Amino acid sequence: MKLLTYKNIKFFQSDLLRENNIKHAFFTKRSNKNNPIELQNQLSQNSNIHYLKQIHSDKVIQVNNTSNFKPKIADSLIKQEKGQSLWKYTADCLPILFADIKTRNIAACHTGLEGLKKQIISKILKRLERIGSKKNNLIFAIGPTIKGDKYQVKKKMLKI
Repeated sequence: MKLLTYKNIKFFQSDLLRENNIKHAFFTKRSNKNNPIELQNQLSQNSNIHYLKQIHSDKVIQVNNTSNFKPKIADSLIKQEKGQSLWKYTADCLPILFADIKTRNIAACHTGLEGLKKQIISKILKRLERIGSKKNNLIFAIGPTIKGDKYQVKKKMLKI
């Protein structure tokens, strides 16, 4: 994971995803712009924007080829077509990006404790397989998240 700066915007990128030509960025709260349209314009990108209103669930939505500025109520977005960008916000939960290096299918996931309990990751993998991905072709990256000393999980919450 590397911290990069482009046009005064700081963001992280996964070495593995970058080496496989997967366009992505993990922005932090330090970014002076946090709106997908503003960030996309600053980064000179052009794609259909899709974003989440996270609900700490196992809900996975596949987006289509048109922009829709109404947030999708779920915790993961999957895209199959080119020209789509997936946006989500996280705080104490894990941002995970899944990418198929052959089909170029992408999933962006807001992964919290509730979603993990409901097996959101396995549901994403099954959904990717249904649209043509093979597990052997998948790579993933976990983005920045809250530090352990800032967020504590009670032992009784860990019983899954």
